[in-house]
Amino acid sequence: MAKQKKKETTNIFLISPIGKKGTDVYQKFKDSLDFIIKPAIENSNFELKLTRADEIQKPGSIISDIVNQIANSYIVIADLTDFNPNVFYELGVRHALSNRTILIAQSEEFIPFDLKDYRTIIYDNSAKGAKIFSDSLNSFIKEIFETPDLIDNPVLEKLKKRETKEIEHQITPISKKEKQNNLSERFERIARIDRLEAQRTYTKHSIYFDNGKKEFEIPGSEGSFRLFWKLDSNKETILNYYYISKNEEHINWDTLRSEIRLLIAETSDFPSDIKFILLTDKKITIRSKIELITSFNKLLSKIPSKRRKFYILDIWDDMFLKKWEKKEGIID
Repeated sequence: MAKQKKKETTNIFLISPIGKKGTDVYQKFKDSLDFIIKPAIENSNFELKLTRADEIQKPGSIISDIVNQIANSYIVIADLTDFNPNVFYELGVRHALSNRTILIAQSEEFIPFDLKDYRTIIYDNSAKGAKIFSDSLNSFIKEIFETPDLIDNPVLEKLKKRETKEIEHQITPISKKEKQNNLSERFERIARIDRLEAQRTYTKHSIYFDNGKKEFEIPGSEGSFRLFWKLDSNKETILNYYYISKNEEHINWDTLRSEIRLLIAETSDFPSDIKFILLTDKKITIRSKIELITSFNKLLSKIPSKRRKFYILDIWDDMFLKKWEKKEGIID
């Protein structure tokens, strides 16, 4: 079957250790280029042109030419092998400028901590390794052509999140023109900006600890309470767990007490803190808050002492909401 070639030639720049001619470093990476990387490019189903820095044949500053290749090549391949400082400098430049970068290395030990969450092709110089590398590289290239705007590095991810957060803060004040006193809308703003996510169903939720070796299930809801969790800035790690009860009218402790008691019973072996939040757009007096917390502590007194520290009660009333909205610039 004939190759299905892409009509236009796509430039690929290889960021790699080079070394001086005649040295072991030079020969090591020349072999990788000649026997692993170039054959994979040549056997691709796309029309590709590969360039490495020492192959640039033009007068002028080599540094300027390298930066130009890093900035303008449609795809960049970066070989992380041996922790070469020039490679990481050039990779940093690429990450700040563009997507479509493919990481390769001869061992996982060469992948730095900041890049461990990003896919890297591990290769060796054997015949079998060359075939595996060729298949993997062409799979990556195919994905790039299919989704060219996919963010694939931590620099652009961070900038994108910063841009998104700035947009959220710009959009949020518009809500003042809407129903400012609507409890659901006010809470949704908190959830969006503070990265609170809800359990999508009302059934039990499975959570893994100890690298996935231990699984715990906790209820997704109970009565008026709904399970939420707060994510870190990368939206990968859960920082806190919450059961949140929205109270449009007054807080009915008699009803809430029964629901809290059931949730405490069903999370008796859960190895993380859980905060119960009573949410209301009414103003709660300090005395009433003290009474609620005292009643909550009475509930905790009936469970083993070693488990009491895992449960906390917090009250988000109108005063709390206004303080948060003022901090975020939603109200003056």
